[in-house]
Amino acid sequence: MTSGSVLLQPDGKVAVVGGEIARYLPDGSVDPSFGVSGEVTAPFFLTAGALQPDGKILGVGAVEASLPGTKISLALARYLVQDSHLLSLRRASGTGYGLITSQPFGIVCLNICTHDSAQFADQSVVTLTVHSTEGSAISWTGACKGSGRVCRVRMQQAARSVGVKFSRCLVPRLKGKRVAGARRAIRRAHCSVGRTRTRHSRVAKGRVIAQHPARGANLPAGSKVSVVISSGR
Repeated sequence: MTSGSVLLQPDGKVAVVGGEIARYLPDGSVDPSFGVSGEVTAPFFLTAGALQPDGKILGVGAVEASLPGTKISLALARYLVQDSHLLSLRRASGTGYGLITSQPFGIVCLNICTHDSAQFADQSVVTLTVHSTEGSAISWTGACKGSGRVCRVRMQQAARSVGVKFSRCLVPRLKGKRVAGARRAIRRAHCSVGRTRTRHSRVAKGRVIAQHPARGANLPAGSKVSVVISSGR
């Protein structure tokens, strides 16, 4: 391999490796079926490339090593022969926790992750699975919908994007609210309405005068929040 490799694939397409990989059709135009607008990035800087006998592209680069006494580590990436597309996962800020992985392997988004992406073969089905939600509600957007732990995306002739958000029951402030407003606030916070009682009070009739748990409690999604409503004097 040489730095800044130019690779001729068996089908006549040309792959240029240098930082990232760009692929061109035999007529010299950008190959729109390769990655995003003909380019694919790696999780490290690619310095050289080579072709396997079956036409797969190998990219090599250096990354900082994690082992004591070493300064750099060698990293390899292999890319598919057939057309592939980018699947991008974005994790919205929320009150909950969760881990996401893909099958085939490519995406691994842990608790501190806000974004991850990987290339998958054209027409392949990628299964995204949520692990260890710790009482969090799941909400998918983009190419995935719903609230289940598993989402499946078929890769087609374009990049696909998926959003996910994890939410726990973060108890809101309810004192002073009317009953209907308190119930809406409870549900918006991914909690559920618990027991409702009334008690004489100097506070205007129909207003919340006490709640349990207290404001700010971080509980598993769906936890019940109870209120006491003023019945007036």
